Amino acid sequence: METDIIVAVAQISTGMATLLVAIFLATQIVLQRRQLDRAHLDAERELAFSAAVRRDNIVFARLGNPAVESTFMKGWKDVSHLNDPTEINRFQSYVRLIESCLNYDWTLGRDNNDLSMFDNQIEALLSNDSMRMHYQQVGRKNIHHPELRRLMDERYELLAGKPIDTDMNSDTDYKDFRRG
Repeated sequence: METDIIVAVAQISTGMATLLVAIFLATQIVLQRRQLDRAHLDAERELAFSAAVRRDNIVFARLGNPAVESTFMKGWKDVSHLNDPTEINRFQSYVRLIESCLNYDWTLGRDNNDLSMFDNQIEALLSNDSMRMHYQQVGRKNIHHPELRRLMDERYELLAGKPIDTDMNSDTDYKDFRRG
């Protein structure tokens, strides 16, 4: 009879130990999940910060380089005033960098994809006839997210007073420099 009591006590003790280990492991899993969530949030913040720094560096590079600044301002006023292939390439490359930042921000869900933040950037990219021509002929191909492209097309139509002509063979001398 004493062995029955000893076996029962041993089984109860083993069960309690197993339960304690299971509780401990469950607690560790919950703590690890919290750490992973925090690390994920930190990584998203770091990506958003890196994208903002990149955007700032692009603007500072333009402001710090008189040739880029002059070319950008000339193209911003009227792309037909860009005289040689170097100027066209410089202007298109600069605007392409800004468009790629917009793509990155969209991918990252910057500002929780608050559309008002994107509307401000889109409006700046489509602010005048020259920039709208660039978007129509060159920039639209650089916007990779269909929803973002739809927003830009809607803003284009609002600012231009007509829908965007997606026919890339339209009558203009301004073409994507990379495609000849």
